[in-house]
Amino acid sequence: MYRCKLSHLSLTQRVFKVTTTVSDPTASYPPDLVDRHFDQRSLNAVFTSDVTNMAIGESFAYLCAIRDEHSGRVLGFVFDHHMRTELVITAREQALRVRGGAVQGAKFHTDRGSQFSDRSGSETL
Repeated sequence: MYRCKLSHLSLTQRVFKVTTTVSDPTASYPPDLVDRHFDQRSLNAVFTSDVTNMAIGESFAYLCAIRDEHSGRVLGFVFDHHMRTELVITAREQALRVRGGAVQGAKFHTDRGSQFSDRSGSETL
């Protein structure tokens, strides 16, 4: 069992599998604009994101992180007890603030989880 301390939280390796990528079969997904070439040699060219879960004591939380693939910097992240679209929107808003809103033309690459295909969050980045 892995164990690490993060502030006052104790994170442990989970012994069960939680599915965080649940694709919506009726959703329309954008094409893969980066063709698996994530580092396009400039800042704000490609942002990637994912949602994962982390065991915290007897409970768990979800983490959504947004990363600039050229710098490798995490620009926004959010922990919460749910993995709804608001989790992604909040992380995206953080990323926009970090970059001062100057992300015109950036490509936002994610898996096909329903949090990323929800129309309410599609205009944020």
